[in-house]
This record gives sequence, C-alpha cells and structure tokens, in this order.
Amino acid sequence: MRHGAGAIRHLGGPGGGVAVDLRDPNGFTISLVHGVAERTPDPLPPSLLLNQGYDKPRIGNTQEKSPLGPPPVIRLGHVGIYVQDWQASDAWYRDVLGLIPSDLIHVGDENIKVGGFYRLNRGDEFVDHHVVGMFGLPGKQGLHHLSLEVPNSEAQFMAHRWLTQRQRNEVWGVGRHPLGSHVFDVWKDPNGFRYETFSDTDLLNATAPAGLHAIQHMEMDLWSDRDVQNYFA
Repeated sequence: MRHGAGAIRHLGGPGGGVAVDLRDPNGFTISLVHGVAERTPDPLPPSLLLNQGYDKPRIGNTQEKSPLGPPPVIRLGHVGIYVQDWQASDAWYRDVLGLIPSDLIHVGDENIKVGGFYRLNRGDEFVDHHVVGMFGLPGKQGLHHLSLEVPNSEAQFMAHRWLTQRQRNEVWGVGRHPLGSHVFDVWKDPNGFRYETFSDTDLLNATAPAGLHAIQHMEMDLWSDRDVQNYFA
C-alpha cells in the first residue's frame, strides 16, 4: 500500500473510530485517525481579563487567580521531532499529510533548510501556527517533545512553581518563542521524555506565507538569554 500504509484498524479506546498507519521517511509511524466521537469539553477556569496600556477592561474586579498545581490540559497541540533526511521529510509532510510551512529555518544558503514549523491546511479557517516542528540536527532522530495546550500563562507559571517545589527536571521556561509567539514551559518526565505546555499561540489560515529565517539570527526565547543548546540537550 502507498506510503507504507497498513490495514484500516478499529480503535478500542474512548470515542472509537478507525485508523490507518503510515510510515514517514524517517521510519516514524504516523497514525491517521477518523470517526472518533466528540465529547463535551471539560469546563475551564474563567479567562484572565488583562488591564494593559490604554485598554483596561477589568474595572472594579480583582484578577482571577490560578491555583498552585498542574494546569488543566485542553489538548495535544503539537509535536517536535528530529529528522535525518530534511528534504524527504519536508516533502512527505507537505505532499502526503498536506501540511503548510508557517516558518522555515536555513543555515547559510536559503536552500539549505534545517528546521520548520508546519500547520494544518483548512482553507480560510484559522489554525495553530504549527502541529509539527521539525529539526534536522546531526545524529538526532525521534521525538523531541509533546506540547499540551493549557488555559493561559499564569496557569503555566503556577505549574512551574509547583514542579520546582517538587524538584522536577526543568528544561526551559517559562518563556515565549519568537516563531508562533506561544508561551512555553518544558520539563522532562521521570523517563527522560520532554513535555511542554503552551498558551497564546498565533493562529493562521492557508493564505499566510511561510517565514524564512537564518539560524544564526534565531532566538529560542524572547524573555531570556539562555544558550539555545539547553533546549535540545
């Protein structure tokens, strides 16, 4: 079958549905899922109402406070992966999955790409800046991180404080990525896998052109001067 696809299989987890597994150029299994039943979203705490600059909508009320502890998780928003064959991976995720590049990173010549962020193509509908971040670094292949959306940055700071109190393994955060604009906080679980929370990401539709960025001018975090190698260590 095309793209290494296996047989259609029925899912036994919550929501049911069916899936087919594909194989990307790196050997990663990519599962395409269809027909999962929707569920009523869990309630979220009230949104922050920010007084800033000349725009001060919170009049006569105190700010909502986030509790100290893990934030409510809304959904899996994106993944970051290492790939060895950049050109083949870029072509596969565009041509097979139909993803659109939001930002591409090059080293030296603009044709030598080493990183990119790809979003869904839903026409005029606005979607997250990316669902896949792809990095072509020598000697690295596999998952870099999973990223989970949470309600807002204050929930992230409160979770960061809570995890710090428990001496968990911090990677980077709380910060703001220049590409995508989202606030992020990255940790490692006891098995060494990176997990990230994010909030406040850019939303784009299919008409937005891809940005092109030289890696030597890139920053990982607009809020700190930490060495970018810490993010990938």
